[in-house]
Amino acid sequence: MMLRSRKKLFYEIILISLIAASMGFLYNFFLQKPVPWIYQKPIQTFAGESLLFGNQNSHSFTEFKKVDSPVINRKVKNDSVATTRNLKNHDTIKIALEMPINEILSVTYEQLIKALNRSNFVLIDARDKDKYEAGHIESAINISPLWPDNDYIPKIMGLPRDKTIICYCDGGTCDLSHELAKVLNEAGFKRVFIYIGGWDEWLKKRKS
Repeated sequence: MMLRSRKKLFYEIILISLIAASMGFLYNFFLQKPVPWIYQKPIQTFAGESLLFGNQNSHSFTEFKKVDSPVINRKVKNDSVATTRNLKNHDTIKIALEMPINEILSVTYEQLIKALNRSNFVLIDARDKDKYEAGHIESAINISPLWPDNDYIPKIMGLPRDKTIICYCDGGTCDLSHELAKVLNEAGFKRVFIYIGGWDEWLKKRKS
């Protein structure tokens, strides 16, 4: 009798697992951007020197490098221009965070070092206040998507629109810099970049 009960329990567990897996598959199938079943390493897209340090009035991403691996570098053309919707209310921020990023490019550690010596760059630390105060890249200001809207929005709207903006966070799996870059892009800031290595890479490079 006990053996039969265990077999019944086993089959019930299998059935529930299959139903749950089927529901997950169907949900993912109907998503606008379904999650891939096999992990694909994202391609990092880095800004070219001429774009980053050339004409500061250029609003079009006309030349950049795509890096698939440390070995493969190739130049491509892209004439797409970032969207320029005005950031007027909290709903627009929510929409911006749900939208795919509009070809916001990354900068390398070497490019960031070069940018820090120029007055036409603004560096933004997108981490929370505690992490920022514990340590941050020199000259970086703190604006985080984790803040309440009343603190977050005025800081964004007060940024200079005639300068190039570089956002960073911890690096690795941290996506706060990407979230901030999306909002800035949606707010009409044309020259927005991400330091993809973030605080983790910065510390390692400074110690080496």
